[in-house]
Amino acid sequence: MGVAAVVLTSCQADMDEPGLIVPEPTVQANTTIAELKAAMWKDDTNYALPVGYKDEASKTPYVIKGRVISTDASGNVYKSMYIQDETGAITLSINQSSLYTRYPLGQEIVLNLSPVDFVYPTDNEEGKKEDTDISLSFYIGKYAGLEQIGGLGTYNGSQQVSFMPFNLFRQGVQLSGNPDTEVKYVNFGDAYPQGNMYCIRATIAQINGCTAADEVRKMQSQLVELQNVRFQDGGKETFAPYQETVSRTLTDAAGNTIVVRNSGYASFYNDTLPEGSGNVRGLLGYFNGTWQLTLRTRADVEIGSKGTRNDPYTVAEAMELNNTGASGWVGGYIVGSLKPGVQTVSSNDDIDWTADNGTDNNLIIAPRRDTKEWSECMLLPLAQGSVAREKGNLLDNPSNLGRQIKAYGTFRTESGMVCISGNDGSASEVAIRDVDLTTGGGGGGQTGETLYSALGEAETSLTAGWVIDNVRMPEGLSYIFQWKEYNGNSYLNASAYAGGTNYESEAYAYSPVIDLTGYKSVSATFDSAAKFQTTLTQLCRFVVREEGASAWTELNIPTWPTPGSWAWSSSGAIDLSAYAGKKVQVGFKYASSAQGADTWEVKNLKITGSK
Repeated sequence: MGVAAVVLTSCQADMDEPGLIVPEPTVQANTTIAELKAAMWKDDTNYALPVGYKDEASKTPYVIKGRVISTDASGNVYKSMYIQDETGAITLSINQSSLYTRYPLGQEIVLNLSPVDFVYPTDNEEGKKEDTDISLSFYIGKYAGLEQIGGLGTYNGSQQVSFMPFNLFRQGVQLSGNPDTEVKYVNFGDAYPQGNMYCIRATIAQINGCTAADEVRKMQSQLVELQNVRFQDGGKETFAPYQETVSRTLTDAAGNTIVVRNSGYASFYNDTLPEGSGNVRGLLGYFNGTWQLTLRTRADVEIGSKGTRNDPYTVAEAMELNNTGASGWVGGYIVGSLKPGVQTVSSNDDIDWTADNGTDNNLIIAPRRDTKEWSECMLLPLAQGSVAREKGNLLDNPSNLGRQIKAYGTFRTESGMVCISGNDGSASEVAIRDVDLTTGGGGGGQTGETLYSALGEAETSLTAGWVIDNVRMPEGLSYIFQWKEYNGNSYLNASAYAGGTNYESEAYAYSPVIDLTGYKSVSATFDSAAKFQTTLTQLCRFVVREEGASAWTELNIPTWPTPGSWAWSSSGAIDLSAYAGKKVQVGFKYASSAQGADTWEVKNLKITGSK
């Protein structure tokens, strides 16, 4: 069976332009990953069974499909590929390195598991070459407890799955479509989505609690994300000693632990384990009854790491991660766009460094406003029909030249440059001066006259007249609310997490008196971000009280930010019509407990009214 080729078009081109060859397999899957694993499952720690035929009489093969959720680009994954469908995941053990160059992250493959006949020239008794027929089979079984597909191996005299010959794998595999790197996040225990890579958000306790055979079978080889975890040796040890594979331990606030296996051949082996708490993604392995995690790249660790919206990669940092499968936020400055007709950039002359004569479907992003060297820049495509193109392109928006910009995508080479790209050839999220252009940003349904605004992202200090009241501040903390600035954008920050401890707290930040006299309907909106969310939505609130009152009325916030990143989102309209015609104060209540002390960031408060 041949493997179809993939030809990538220019990152600049719109998606309706020709030139993209989409691989189509000649066989279709007839078995899910879960069905195959269950059919071949034994409770033995080590064994190997030939896959054979699904129906021996008709020689009908087992055929599975799955999307690649691993990459060996960083060197931490060794001679293995992990694939996933809507029923589960499985490891493919393959005697080949640099698999990512042929089967990149997000590529869907179809795998025919029938035996394959090969013809090899061998020497006969007379020393002459003769053709010898050899049949090779795919095997499925366990190596140290992990069910996987590979070849036949032995250990201490017993059979177990080992690396399959690469030629065998190549004969059985076909590509299906082009890589799709979009990841859908699901909670532990939820149904798995179809078509996309997905990542299971779970706690260490939930994973360690999977001990029954059906639970182990279901969770093995999955891509998972652990939230609010930390390395026990953060700030002390590196990921691994040179050329040595070691275990590092992740722990959560409750003291639960899981092992992370790191290779001394990984590109990040000598990086120091980050300090603090955050999120860690990885491939879920199983070794002699113990769950363990394998990182795909350094970007899987979001603890004190770059690449979040609040702490984006610099242009130089993102360029270093080019073609590794890494993705994240990049921050820089808009300095131009490609000149019309340019398909491959090879000199500074291919870029229009002004807002006059470039193209409207891309931007050039640089580390400084005065950069004029193309090799120091990144290409940012703007999707056809998107708000990002409408509001971001320089031809229609010349004032964007020189402005700060952030964009989220995967870093790969296209059009001769490092490109910030998504599945549709453009970045999945774009913000200029921290205004979201992906969906157009805005007020979340708010209408009417602006009556009051505060906490603006351009303000250099807390808005005049605002008060911070620390009702219960833990000993050892000097603040709960504080005004912060990062990358030229400011916001109100609240947290009671310090030194690895969640503290109980209660504090308010509130406005001066706001006059709503003469208005019949009033509403409020604000923007907020909160990557880590344990007790946030239960304990924190938007609050309001009439002038002269001491007690606050707590109001629900319609839309909370999506956990897992520092992406800003609108609260949606909060109805204040019960206070129309009155004078009020508004603000934010932050509270926390030993179970969670999440960081909450808010900005751009606006109150509008209609008469």
